[in-house]
Amino acid sequence: MKSINILAIMVTFLFSNCATTRCVKDGHLFPSGHELSAAFKNAGTHPGTWIPLLGATAVAVGGWDQEISEWAVQEEPIFGSYNGKQDPGDILSLSAHIGMLATSLAVQDNDSLWLCSLTRRLIWEHLGVIAAARLVDPVRRYTDRDRPHGGKRSFPCWHATKTAAYVGMANRNIQATNFSPFYKYSTQFILTSIALGSGWARIEANEHYPTDALFGMALGNFVTILIHDAFLIDNNNNDLTLIIDGHGRISIGFVMAF
Repeated sequence: MKSINILAIMVTFLFSNCATTRCVKDGHLFPSGHELSAAFKNAGTHPGTWIPLLGATAVAVGGWDQEISEWAVQEEPIFGSYNGKQDPGDILSLSAHIGMLATSLAVQDNDSLWLCSLTRRLIWEHLGVIAAARLVDPVRRYTDRDRPHGGKRSFPCWHATKTAAYVGMANRNIQATNFSPFYKYSTQFILTSIALGSGWARIEANEHYPTDALFGMALGNFVTILIHDAFLIDNNNNDLTLIIDGHGRISIGFVMAF
């Protein structure tokens, strides 16, 4: 509910001072079957999906989950010197969220209604992250795996899923900018490192196994790439019009070109 409230506040804040604001999307209300199929393919073949999934499979098949977990908890090679009160995984997840917001501002929009395009993009990106995070509990109930410290519902890691979802959206934003290739690759490397760090922090904290974090990263990336490519890539000539009046009433118009 908190995330939904944030989305509502975002729309209200952006348009509360406008008597009438019209936002035109050069896309469509729902993706076609072909576009949805393409989005599924993009999400499944994206390196942020199959690389961590392949890693999780290798760790599981090799029987290294317990060994890596015990070593990480004992040695704490990355976050052992951290003495802050807040969980490093939370800090990295917040950093990824900020990265998604910042990169969304840098996307190059072709239309003049930049604020409307930004609002539409942020709403869909946040809905993608929410969708990925909401899938964690059903998977946990199905797998019912114990945590390393004996707690319940370890698989997959919620922090890794949510952070990877933020990073997946941020990386898509970076690809839509006019930045130089060096800047794009450097930024994507930093963002991906944040996603890896968030999952590893939960392993060192004895909260999750490596496969929990790796599968969570794959899940978060898959869902957000799917939603991004299905709803934020414009492929036809239909128009979605959002009108918000001074009283906060919202109406949506949909025009389809034949």
